[in-house]
Amino acid sequence: MSEEGIGSVSHYLKPGLAVSLQEESGEALAATIETLSPRSISLKLARPTPEPSFQSGDRVWMQYWDEGATVYRWETRVAEIQGPENQKVVLSISSKKVLVQRRKSYRIRLQIPFSLTVVDAVETKLIGAKALECTTKDVSVAGLAFDTDLSLKVGDKLALLLNLEPSQQVNAVGWVVRSEPTKRKEYQHGTIMTKLTNFVAVNFLQLKAEEQNHLLLFLRSKMSE
Repeated sequence: MSEEGIGSVSHYLKPGLAVSLQEESGEALAATIETLSPRSISLKLARPTPEPSFQSGDRVWMQYWDEGATVYRWETRVAEIQGPENQKVVLSISSKKVLVQRRKSYRIRLQIPFSLTVVDAVETKLIGAKALECTTKDVSVAGLAFDTDLSLKVGDKLALLLNLEPSQQVNAVGWVVRSEPTKRKEYQHGTIMTKLTNFVAVNFLQLKAEEQNHLLLFLRSKMSE
């Protein structure tokens, strides 16, 4: 990754943007930016945490991927944890540099078969649920979108297995950033039927560099076809 001067965080970030937070050896957590200033950012974690995920003073990396597959990464410190369920986190930006990794890629409309397991969910009865025959509607190295019968909600966490080729798979962990009902037409016994389903968009939280490269090369090959 290259380093750039941080300037104003508003140059890179804005309220409503989905980001991930991670301690050096911890699990990545999904969050959404609520407010920001030149030296601090207020976020809302995607899921309530009865036990605080961070402590005041902890060093936390905040990461954001844009649609062009550019990764922006800041070193921050936890300034404050708010709310009855520790869902509000205020970060102070402790570094004057932002780490930037640019990889040319775009979200493309492409059908890739994949399976998913619900790791965490607003509706706790969904935790552990599996969908073994999903298909992407569009995909990038930052995330994907698909239709599903599962009643997923924003903030739900998914383990994904993408089948790029018969001998090539990519594992990722993502969180739901959009979920809305939609109608899908299906052929049943020679008749077109309208079925109510859910359109879901997922941002990747965890995707190893090697597997990100596999996905990036695969998408580039499809774009050149």
